[in-house]
Amino acid sequence: MERAEQRDSLPDTELPPKQPELDARFIPDNDSGAADPRVLSDSLRGPLVERQPSVEHARYTCPVRCPQSAAVERSMSCTTVSTPRIVNDLCVEPSTQIPTPRQIPISVPTNLVLQEKYAEPDVLMYLLTEKLKHTTLYCAEQNPSLHEFDVFSQNKPPLPALPPLWAQSRQEVCESFDWFRSYQGGVYHVRDHAKGYLLSAFSSSRDLFEHDGRLIISHGGGKAESIHSCQGRSMIQAADDQLAQDKSVRALLTNYRQSRPLVLLIDEKYALFPYDLRAKGVVYAVLGLYTISHVWAEYQPANNPLGRVVRYKFAFQWCEGQGEPWWIPHKTEATAEEAQLLSSRTTTTATILPSPRLPAKIRERKLRDTMPPKPDPIYLTCIACSQKTPKVYELGWACLNPNCNLFWITPEHGYLPLHLNYNRAFLRLSSPYMLPANLRDIRPGTPKSSRDGITTTYPFTRGLHCKNCGRLSCRVNWAYWKCPTPDCPTRVEAVGRLRHAKEFWNEKLPVSFSNHCIHAFSEITKETPKLFRHAHGLGQIQTFILPSGKGRIHHIRTITPEGKRAADMIFREYQEHASLGRLLFRRWPMRAHKCRGPLLTNYFSQNSGEPYQYVGGTDNTVPFSETSSAVMKARDLIQQRIHQALGMRSEFNEVLSAAYMERQKMAFHSDSERGLGPLVAGLSLGAPALMHFRMHHKHQGEDEIERKGILLTIVLRHGDVLVMDGAGVQEHYEHTVVPTNFRIAATARKIDLQPRKVKDVTMALPTKSNPSSGSNTYPVYCTGK
Repeated sequence: MERAEQRDSLPDTELPPKQPELDARFIPDNDSGAADPRVLSDSLRGPLVERQPSVEHARYTCPVRCPQSAAVERSMSCTTVSTPRIVNDLCVEPSTQIPTPRQIPISVPTNLVLQEKYAEPDVLMYLLTEKLKHTTLYCAEQNPSLHEFDVFSQNKPPLPALPPLWAQSRQEVCESFDWFRSYQGGVYHVRDHAKGYLLSAFSSSRDLFEHDGRLIISHGGGKAESIHSCQGRSMIQAADDQLAQDKSVRALLTNYRQSRPLVLLIDEKYALFPYDLRAKGVVYAVLGLYTISHVWAEYQPANNPLGRVVRYKFAFQWCEGQGEPWWIPHKTEATAEEAQLLSSRTTTTATILPSPRLPAKIRERKLRDTMPPKPDPIYLTCIACSQKTPKVYELGWACLNPNCNLFWITPEHGYLPLHLNYNRAFLRLSSPYMLPANLRDIRPGTPKSSRDGITTTYPFTRGLHCKNCGRLSCRVNWAYWKCPTPDCPTRVEAVGRLRHAKEFWNEKLPVSFSNHCIHAFSEITKETPKLFRHAHGLGQIQTFILPSGKGRIHHIRTITPEGKRAADMIFREYQEHASLGRLLFRRWPMRAHKCRGPLLTNYFSQNSGEPYQYVGGTDNTVPFSETSSAVMKARDLIQQRIHQALGMRSEFNEVLSAAYMERQKMAFHSDSERGLGPLVAGLSLGAPALMHFRMHHKHQGEDEIERKGILLTIVLRHGDVLVMDGAGVQEHYEHTVVPTNFRIAATARKIDLQPRKVKDVTMALPTKSNPSSGSNTYPVYCTGK
């Protein structure tokens, strides 16, 4: 407390002068050895220290020698400070400064960060941090990739053999491999711990592939420079510092503290892998299980105002118990270098990971934090933050805690430069982590039928791992799994029993209402429910009127169980024909997405009748004469319910049949393709589903926040028919259907066989004041040119 008061009471002339603001593109290249321009107070310096003022000229040049650095010189008055080291109250030699290129010269006591006795260490730290607080480390134009040799651009040898686990698309990995299900990010984490880590093209400087891949150094994900779209405009978001509380970094830190293994994967753009994956048609490959042996933070160059960002780095080490890495050629006799490597692995004293143990299942047990012990040879304690960090680089030890005032600063050289060599002792393999028996084989098992014979649950939506070629693949066909690799014979039949609609009567809905919900800001109104008669009893129709004459939505449902008999028969026939291959249910590739490789729909479908340009394309449509009888019966039931409830005759010439297993659904969309008639109707079979409507994005205003959410939700149950009446429904609204369990839907449309154009005509629509009159502009589809 006295020291703080004494420091604050220093006169302005003795306080450290403010660091001059430098151009972000230039940093000093000082060859004169000028030290830090700081002056300590005489009362704090001690009797043996004298001021040594001097004036030096510093020449500022760009570290990458860009054209902007030509003939840029500035002069700066400097005062050299020789701060003595105190040992047993005796003055020892002052510290010296060894200037290096691409580094701001600064004088720091040689052992400032070690736990020794110094004259007023808090004052020294204050002076040091005040100088470095506003310092730009690297040139803003620097790209880390420019300073690393581009291995990917060189000719790599072809992959000698296929990996045990590989894929050609991101979706194949996510749907077949439980250790990695991230479609966008590079770190897959669950419950605050990481399960999978992807090594890709966006590497950081000083990433490493050492000991034939038994030791891999990479950076934590997130906070990189990116382009974001906001209200139709693309905006560049500058790179930012990674924080320990970031989701990906936090999950990796949890794995480090708990010595929890995770899986590393690579794609064909990972430059440090020694083989060319593309030679074998491999896009993604699973390396194996690793543990995190070291964690530290460091500065990286970035195109942001500071010219640098904080990035967390992780050292991943191969786990024992899973054999040798699959990419290393098998050798009968060990070479002298390998024998020396093996000896260094067994005799090294750098014990980082705990001894082999057999933990419980990772998913079911919360492991307490068990920080790996820090080996004394490479770990030192910082005097400022009292945390141990390793000596990662050969140049010298520096505190690698980003929250410390002495972060990235060495006692001898000040800030660490851009180009660094790793400390060889740091790169030694530590004591290996022995995997428990239940983790030594991470290959997915073959799909098997459950005891109850049900094959529509979530596990059966997962993909297949081919035991023959090792490829991971999605389940594309309803009736079976098949490896998509050419000439690979692997095929697994999906054999299961039929589901009955009664199984879903007690299915719980994730909503509090029973039939529908209208948002208060939607301006949607509803008519009084009406009853109608059909062949097996009574039914009910609920009509929703959209604002400004945009159309109507009719919800038709039967009241008595006898009215669902036709739907029961159609539901059963759909399943029978799909399992026998008469109904070719399959998943089709989507046309627009942001994933690497093909992306299949999240449901199975087949189009019948006239060609319809949906995700499956017009070439995959089956004519009515060749389609399943279940499709024709579904179309007939839809037309019959519309006539009975609305008194309208409709003749649909196209039916899209879609099957949803557990957790599958269709995204928001609108049936606004050219050629479609204004009437679209669907039959719901099986489990209940929630159908949501929202305003189409092109009709949403920037300030209309309430219009961007769900405006109307309707509960669809087995045997219900929903009719969207009017082209304005598809023009102004989008809809999605979210099933609670296994469900089949048949959506019928009328497709015009000739080109059409839209005319705006005045139609009489009923109003509240006069139900038989009204005037609104309503788009009507007309046949012909």
